[in-house]
Amino acid sequence: MKRIYGEDRSTGEEVERCAAAATIKHLEDRLHLDIIDYTYNSFLAHKSDLLKIESMKMKYVGLACEVERAMKKNVQESEGCFQLPL
Repeated sequence: MKRIYGEDRSTGEEVERCAAAATIKHLEDRLHLDIIDYTYNSFLAHKSDLLKIESMKMKYVGLACEVERAMKKNVQESEGCFQLPL
């Protein structure tokens, strides 16, 4: 399994992450960047803009939930770390 390292937000230390945790972190970062990019490029936040932002949030939340469900299933089956097909 590919080992992925990241920073522990509470201690600042570098720790090994399982692929699912790293993927969820990537989705969070991507969502944040998409929202910043979208709002930066729109002059006014009309109601339709807010709906588009909510739609982006739901897309990433859905992906994160799928990853979490798969991770739990895999952990139950193998008691190991979930490996995403990268």
